[in-house]
Amino acid sequence: MSIPDITFVNLPSPFLEDNTWVYPLGVINIATYTKTLGYNVDFLDLAPVTKLCTDDDSLTMLITEAIQKIESPYIGVSSVTPQYKYLSLIPKISNKKLIAGGAHATIFPQQVLDLGYSSVVVGEGELVIDSILKGNTGIFRSNSIVDINTIPFPERYYFKGYKGPSPVMAGRGCPFQCTFCAKIDGAAKTRFRDPRLVVAELKTIANDNVIFYDDTFTLNKAWLEELCKLIIDSGIKKSFRCSTRADRLTPEVVKMLKSAGFVEVCVGVESGSQRILNNLQKKTKVVDNSEAVRICHEEGLRFKAFIMIGNPGEDESSIQETHDWININKPDKLGLYIFYPLPGCDIYDNPQRYDIQFEKESFDKCYYGGRRDEILSKVSTSNLSREDITAHYKKFLLDFKNIL
Repeated sequence: MSIPDITFVNLPSPFLEDNTWVYPLGVINIATYTKTLGYNVDFLDLAPVTKLCTDDDSLTMLITEAIQKIESPYIGVSSVTPQYKYLSLIPKISNKKLIAGGAHATIFPQQVLDLGYSSVVVGEGELVIDSILKGNTGIFRSNSIVDINTIPFPERYYFKGYKGPSPVMAGRGCPFQCTFCAKIDGAAKTRFRDPRLVVAELKTIANDNVIFYDDTFTLNKAWLEELCKLIIDSGIKKSFRCSTRADRLTPEVVKMLKSAGFVEVCVGVESGSQRILNNLQKKTKVVDNSEAVRICHEEGLRFKAFIMIGNPGEDESSIQETHDWININKPDKLGLYIFYPLPGCDIYDNPQRYDIQFEKESFDKCYYGGRRDEILSKVSTSNLSREDITAHYKKFLLDFKNIL
């Protein structure tokens, strides 16, 4: 068997309670694209093996052994900031030509280059990977793909050991400017795939449960209507999930989703306080979130609300407003988190504009995640200490454990 030209690596995700729930669709997409260019491609997934490790030292040893067994001359790694510990480990244990991409590399390209990577990709990697594999090095500022219909379907046989819904990306980009979100695609426009291609990809998926990874799946109503109609006409019978914004969930949109087989929508509610939503520049209203829950429940669609505690400007009253919102509106599921601004978002870059205090810790520590009952706040506001925010978070865990 010939040695692959490149091995793409998916790193463990310490911010997840379960590494086998969220599929590494991004790195699989670039691996698949590289294969269509004629390269011999391999894939090493280090996330599912984390369950074999009882502590961080054993995980580091496992990663080291796996990376050192790679024979390919090139190793490609995609990383978000909470994976920095493992991103920085690889140059210390491998003498291969290393390529880094993903959110952290896009925000800190020179720093990642200085770690020992030979090539760093800023933005979407498809249009520069060929140049890199032909021997070019340095920082590559990639243009965004205008026609994403040219991107091949991901090679799903790479997805081994995962138990969540199978992922699909129907589009790329987000037009909104929330201050807590790192906009790694810069000025890239939101682009949607041809609905016919999306349906063709859905037909290749054996799993009856599918989740769309798009940031705002219901952004384009005309596109959504065409997609839902094609799903129905094609006879696809699957349980679909998607993420979107409350102000993009009208009765008509929810009816379309329900008729096509959608069972759940996930919405970044963030807070039950309008003042907090304004601080986050969410551009939605509390009443929008409440109305979205009502519409979904009327149509029999589950509503999952993502909530953050410890937002900029948070105080006792805003915490209580959020608690009351959950009690009154009764979302079917709750994704609960303690706020921490990650690099690349406006709150992280300009904390002086916001009522938030935090230390810009080393990158391998600047995340919230892992086991819910072990998470501690790393932020404070003028009215709430870190200990206060952690205490409120734990109270939410107890009060809403039935929907977490």
